[in-house]
Amino acid sequence: MFVSLFPLTALTLSRPWPRLAASLVVQFVCAVCNRSRLKKYKHGTKCNECHHSTLREQPGSSPAAPSTPVSFPALSAPPIASLLSAPAAPSHSSLSALLSSLTAQQKEERNEGGKESGIKRSYHSLSNDGRTAVVHLHDVGASWQQVTALTGVPRSTAHSIVKVQKEEGRSHKRHKGGNHTPVLSADMKRCITALQDADSSLTLRDIHALLDETFFGRAPSLNTIWRVEKEAGFTTKQQSTYAAPRNTLITKERRREWCISVGPSLTPEGSVFIDETPFSFCITRTRGRSRRGQPAITTTPQIRGKNHSVIAAISPSFGLLYYEIKLTKPDEEFISKRKGSKKKKTGPRGVTREVFRSFLINLFSRPPFTDSASSSSPSSSIPVSSTPLTLVMDNCRIHLGDISDTIFQTGHIQQLMPAWSPALNPIEYIFGKWKLAYRAHHADSEGAVDEAIRASANTITPADCLHCFQHTQSLYAKAVAMEDL
Repeated sequence: MFVSLFPLTALTLSRPWPRLAASLVVQFVCAVCNRSRLKKYKHGTKCNECHHSTLREQPGSSPAAPSTPVSFPALSAPPIASLLSAPAAPSHSSLSALLSSLTAQQKEERNEGGKESGIKRSYHSLSNDGRTAVVHLHDVGASWQQVTALTGVPRSTAHSIVKVQKEEGRSHKRHKGGNHTPVLSADMKRCITALQDADSSLTLRDIHALLDETFFGRAPSLNTIWRVEKEAGFTTKQQSTYAAPRNTLITKERRREWCISVGPSLTPEGSVFIDETPFSFCITRTRGRSRRGQPAITTTPQIRGKNHSVIAAISPSFGLLYYEIKLTKPDEEFISKRKGSKKKKTGPRGVTREVFRSFLINLFSRPPFTDSASSSSPSSSIPVSSTPLTLVMDNCRIHLGDISDTIFQTGHIQQLMPAWSPALNPIEYIFGKWKLAYRAHHADSEGAVDEAIRASANTITPADCLHCFQHTQSLYAKAVAMEDL
C-alpha cells in the first residue's frame, strides 16, 4: 500500500492530500503522544507536537535506528493517466475512497494516542505554579532531562523560563493586553456619585459639564459617567417634588425626638389619625394607553367648580371611622387696606377651625369613641368616653388653639406630629388610595364629585389602614438615623 502511494508526494494535489501522503511514509512515531509529525533538530529528531525525543517504530514499517532521521529516495512523478490506471487496493474501488479511508484511520490513531498520553492538541499555557516548579528544580541541580520528565515542560520552554528568571528576576507570566491602569480615578468616581446624590435632577451632560478638568484632567464621556452611576446603584425614576424645609437639619432633629418619645407609644387600638385633603374636577388618571405614535389624551369638564375638602379620621384597627365633605364657601369681597386702593379683592374660605371643631364633635358621637360607659358632660353635649384615645394630627393652624380643650373635655389626648413629616402619618397613604379610586369615576359636576368621593371611600378597608400604620412605623429607624423622608 505504501508503494502505491509514494508517487503522491510529488503531485500537486489540493489540501489535505499532500500532507496526508507525506505523513503516511514516516516509519517512526513519538513514544509519548503516538504521533508521526517529527522534526529534525540540530541534536536529533523530536516530535513536533510534544517536543519529546523518544521515538518508537511504527507497526508494519521496516526497522530503523530510533535516532536516525527518516529519508526516502527521490521519485519521479508519473503521468496522471498512468497513476489513475494503476490497480487499486483490494478493499477499495477508487483512489478517492482509499484516501478517505486512510484519513479516517489516521484521525482515529491520533485521537487514541492523545487519550492514552493525556495531552491535548490545543495550545497549553503553563501556569505560574508550573513555571515556579521549573525554576526550583533547576536551582536544586536537576538536569534538563529530569526537569522535562518531572514537569512535562519541553526543554526549550524550561530553558526560556530559567533565562527570564535570571535576567528579569521573575518566574510568573507577564500580563498581556496593554496598559491596565484605570483611566477613571477613584476621586472622579466619588465626585460623580456625590454630584448625583446632591441633586437628583442632574443629567449626564450636566455632570459632564460640572467635572473640573483642572483637577481631574479630561472629563469622562457620557457613557463612562452612566457606567459609574450604574455600578453605584443609580437608576432613573419619576422625580417627586418636596418642600425645601422638609429635610433640613432642624426638621430631622424634631422628627427624631418625636419618633423616640411619641412614636413607640402609638398602638393600632388606641390611635386615631385625622387630616384634610382636597378633591376637584381636575383629578384624573395620569397614565393611559394609546396606539404607537399617538398621545394618550383625556378630557376634563370646562367648568369652574368649587373645591371639595374632605376631613377624615382613620383607625388602624377599625378602618375609616368618619369623614365629612365640605364645599369652599363663596368668595367674600373686601376693599384692600392699602392707602389709595379702591379695588375689590376676594378671599376664599375653606376648612376653618370652627368647621374642624364641628367635625370633632360629630366624630366623638361614633364608635369607638362611644361605648356603654360613655356619658355627656353637664356643661356641653360632647360625649365623654371612659377609654382615652390618642388623636394624631399635623400642626396645621386649624388644629391648634382651643381645639385641644375640646379634645380634653372628651377624655382623649391630642398629639401633634412634627412639622414637614407627612411620611409618618398613615392617613396620607389612605388619601392616596382614595384619590386613585376617585380618578376612575370621571366626575363632571359638583354633585358627581360628592358621589364619586363616597363611592371611592368604600374601597378603604381596615386592613389598608393597618398596613399603612405598619409602614409608617418601619420609617422610625430612618428618622432616628437622621435620614431623609
